[in-house]
Amino acid sequence: LRQKTTVVYDAVAIPAEERLDARNSSHKLVVGMAGRCVPAKGHDLLMRASLALLKRHDFSVEIWGWSEEGAPGEFARILRSEVRESGRSDAFHFEGYRLDMENFYQRVDIVVVPSRVKEGFGLMAAEGLAWRKSVAAASHGGLVEIVEDGRTGLHFAPGDAESLRSALERLLTDGELRSRLAGAGRAAAVARFSPAVHADNVERVYDLLLSRERARA
Repeated sequence: LRQKTTVVYDAVAIPAEERLDARNSSHKLVVGMAGRCVPAKGHDLLMRASLALLKRHDFSVEIWGWSEEGAPGEFARILRSEVRESGRSDAFHFEGYRLDMENFYQRVDIVVVPSRVKEGFGLMAAEGLAWRKSVAAASHGGLVEIVEDGRTGLHFAPGDAESLRSALERLLTDGELRSRLAGAGRAAAVARFSPAVHADNVERVYDLLLSRERARA
């Protein structure tokens, strides 16, 4: 089956160089994630890892897709309560559902994808690479194909807040590492996930199938 299978990755928008964040390196670092606030997405892992690190490092956390409405919002309400009790609410910014994700990527330095479930693709990881951000991703599912550990980003053990804390601390404290991973990640995204590459890969599959049909004829 593997020999008969061709993987065509989803396309992601590749922002122009002039749109990439060029903030001064002296600014406070921002760690972020976006997605529906449910246990499967791992918001609690990021928040608990961040709370542990905030005792030693100065940074802020940006979370988009936040909702505390109704019964589905119980998980978010519990997490906000934990942050409030920690006394570090000042370090967290919770944002609701928004479509202007370019503003999210321009605000953060480190993108975290802490999904407990195996993502088939992991759009946020690919977009983070395209926006030249340092990416930390759970090491399972499609995420291990999108983010190459130690080259285009860092992996951490799925569902493990301590493993995430360790990966985040490396990124927060090593500017050279952040820059190297972000640069390699951007190049990888352009080469693998751009709309043009996606179109070429789809066309290549059709060409292969048609050539086989011609050969049979």
